Amino acid sequence: MTIRRLFFVATAAVMLAGCGGKTEGENVTPTPVQSDNKGGDDKVTPEVTPEATATPTPTPEPTKAPAAQNFLELYQDDFYMGIALNPNDFKNWDEIKDTITANFNSFTCENEMKPDAILRQKESQNGLADGSTYKDPVVDFSRSNAAVLRALENDIKIRLHTLVWHAQTPRWFFTEDYTDEGEYVSREVMLARMESYIRQVLTYFDTEYPGLVYAVDVVNEAFNGMPSDTNPNGVLEPNDVVPNYWYDVLGEDYIYYAFYYARQYAPDYMKLFYNDYNTAFKADRIINGLQKIKEEGLIDGIGMQSHVSITDVLDLTLLPTVRKFCWAGYEVQITEFDLGIGQEATEENLEKQARKLKSLMLGLQKIVDQGMPFTSMTFWGYTDRPASGGWRAGEHALLFDEEGNPKRAFYGVLQDESVFAIDF
Repeated sequence: MTIRRLFFVATAAVMLAGCGGKTEGENVTPTPVQSDNKGGDDKVTPEVTPEATATPTPTPEPTKAPAAQNFLELYQDDFYMGIALNPNDFKNWDEIKDTITANFNSFTCENEMKPDAILRQKESQNGLADGSTYKDPVVDFSRSNAAVLRALENDIKIRLHTLVWHAQTPRWFFTEDYTDEGEYVSREVMLARMESYIRQVLTYFDTEYPGLVYAVDVVNEAFNGMPSDTNPNGVLEPNDVVPNYWYDVLGEDYIYYAFYYARQYAPDYMKLFYNDYNTAFKADRIINGLQKIKEEGLIDGIGMQSHVSITDVLDLTLLPTVRKFCWAGYEVQITEFDLGIGQEATEENLEKQARKLKSLMLGLQKIVDQGMPFTSMTFWGYTDRPASGGWRAGEHALLFDEEGNPKRAFYGVLQDESVFAIDF
């Protein structure tokens, strides 16, 4: 039985005891309590006749289960508790290890497993002379070594973020000569490069570290446009501000082929996810756009980034969207959570942040208790320190302050009794 279930049972027992075991409407005459009016530790010794038998004082029952000391103790029966870490965090590993390993059992690299961190341009160009790299770009995984090492040492799993994304994927990957100025390759060649890249990444982790990666963001942020007659699924089309080289070369079915190849090379323990932001406002678009992929069994779940604010009502946006994706037949994970409070870290805003987080975590546990497949909650960064505070540095969006101390938000996630569970 989990800690929170013990808490509910014990709380109910206390409430019943406080009512004297009576039902509503019964008349209860209270028994006067005598006092010696001395206070302190003085006690009154009752007079007992020789014939009387003293009744032993019963051992009081605990009123509730002990409070959880860390996230893993509290959520171990519910879902993974994840955190995104960057190279600076791993450089300071000795300082943060105890906190991280006590509270999180899932890592996500902020950038070190994205295509621009893995693909190698010069080495790919060098192999063009003999044709060995024309369809098989060169990859290297050294930038993720620190995360992998610490995960292995501490029995922590990894979410792999991300294989196919319009951002942080260099243009040279799509050109004939692997240069940023080159001509695009044909659709056939680009599909071959996509397959090769996905194969190399997934088989590397499966071969070198079997069981380490439990979830893979196969495609990231693809349904960001508005549906139209020519683009009914609302796939992000390239523009002058946001390029999408995948769309340029392959069209919108690059999403399908990414999952098609990933399913070929991913072992069963690697769940395949589509990941996106603002999912509460485009859930139907995502579900419709993934319909063929789901029908063919190429996808397992949907990741919800969930970069939210204290002005958002999570009970009306985030939690209903989790349920909607679950009802649509997907495993669901919150993959990049942070909750910004703005530049002013006032006590009021910090407390509001904590209240919302406690309410959210209770809501997620309820979803799991109802049998829905919500399986992971990842916080997108460690501290509010600008150097490691993620892309929302300055908004005080994380669980630890700039000095690495737990904020009220931390205690909200811990469901501390001092924090009210109110989404307001």
